[in-house]
Amino acid sequence: MVQLTPWVLCMSLVLLGPEAPLVRSDLAHELETFEATEAQNAAASKARFFKDQEDACLAAVETKRCLELEQQRKGKRAVKAHFEEDMWEQEWNEKRACYDDSNGDGDVPRSATASQEASPSTPSCTSSVIYIASDEDSEKSKEEKIKRMRERIAKQKSPVYAFFHRDPQYPLR
Repeated sequence: MVQLTPWVLCMSLVLLGPEAPLVRSDLAHELETFEATEAQNAAASKARFFKDQEDACLAAVETKRCLELEQQRKGKRAVKAHFEEDMWEQEWNEKRACYDDSNGDGDVPRSATASQEASPSTPSCTSSVIYIASDEDSEKSKEEKIKRMRERIAKQKSPVYAFFHRDPQYPLR
């Protein structure tokens, strides 16, 4: 191996002029280039990793939000259905409580005094249609009477019935 002294190097630079290449090993130059490329690749890989991780977190948050909203909707639907069922059952019980069939002769409305004598927990008769038993009704079977009572209740819920039997004091909207 030949070693050049600094004096020889300086003289060679002066003799060769300003365009003289610096004395460097090609291996050192390749090593620097390789290290620079590796540093760029590592930085790009790190940036890509954090970007992918951020995208995954955002997707997880969005999915969680969608699932929570769907769960809330299901809960609200269940509560609404349960509430409507309870209200329907309560209304049905109130309508049934309006009729006294203790003597077995049919659906006879309770008298005002009977509903006043009843306990406070017993619902009062709130039906807008009062059913009065006639001689013809007393001859029919109990099943037919129940069927007719159910038809009347269904009829009361219809919008046409509500339109023609509305309170004249309140105008249509």
